[in-house]
Amino acid sequence: MRAEFSGALTLLAALLGVAIGVGFVWPTNPVGAIAENLLPHLAAMLLLVGLGLLAMRYPWRSVLVLLAVGATTVGLAPAFLPGQLPGGSGNRIQVISFNILSSNADGGEAIARMLVQSPADLVFVQEALPLLPYLEYLDGAFPFRAGCGRGVKACDLMLLSRLPLSEPQFFSLGPLWSNRAVEAKVQVDGQTVRLVGVHLSKPYFDGFAAGEREILRQRLGSPDGMPLVLAGDFNAAGWTSGLRRLFNRGGLAPGRPEPSTWPVWAGPLGVPLDHIAAREAHILEVSPLPDAFGSNHRGLMADIEFDSAAAAP
Repeated sequence: MRAEFSGALTLLAALLGVAIGVGFVWPTNPVGAIAENLLPHLAAMLLLVGLGLLAMRYPWRSVLVLLAVGATTVGLAPAFLPGQLPGGSGNRIQVISFNILSSNADGGEAIARMLVQSPADLVFVQEALPLLPYLEYLDGAFPFRAGCGRGVKACDLMLLSRLPLSEPQFFSLGPLWSNRAVEAKVQVDGQTVRLVGVHLSKPYFDGFAAGEREILRQRLGSPDGMPLVLAGDFNAAGWTSGLRRLFNRGGLAPGRPEPSTWPVWAGPLGVPLDHIAAREAHILEVSPLPDAFGSNHRGLMADIEFDSAAAAP
């Protein structure tokens, strides 16, 4: 019985090791992309298998398994390093980003009420259709809006603001979806801040997400002295190579530690698919909203500080 059980554990270790390897080596493949988003979860399972083999007195097998866990941990470590440190002297705003799920009609009223009662200055909403009946109510608290009839007819991606929006415009990130990105600017105590909200494709859509990230990277450009806030549903964890490349090349730092946002039922053991990142600015804190209100994603709220020395064109 012991031999059969150890053999099953060894086979499981091999399968987990292959999945981890595919996630690292071939993230552009749909299977690899899914595995890459689950790398910490796969590594945790592999650790348990390694400890099981060690308890059963198979030292060499357990050592090999634990070495693989260590290598995975080292590969993921850069995504968990602290982000930008707060400057402590700039202007602050609060930002919410929330994929509310387009089919979540029953949650629309509660979500609208929560947003109005929140301290958020800016709200990025993905799959905003459940809020369509409550736009007038939302306009009372957020008089400046892009989306859901303003800028585009569709009620999908939406930006709500208590501050005047300038130059709002929607654009597409690829052929799969239309107008799933929005850009605008606001003045925060005389300082111009650039805003970009996005909703990227799922990782198993045969490479579409990689193309969308490249279009977004070109749109964001390089740091130019103007603070920028990027928020939305990226359908990718912060440790994935594509998202790390997007943030690094754009000079962006996400708020850390990044809360898990999907699936809601998994709580802190889920995957952080939703992100709020900034450059020329400091994310002091990012936290999940206290309730998902029927969505399959948990929303995020971030407290962001802008360096008073940053340019204000």
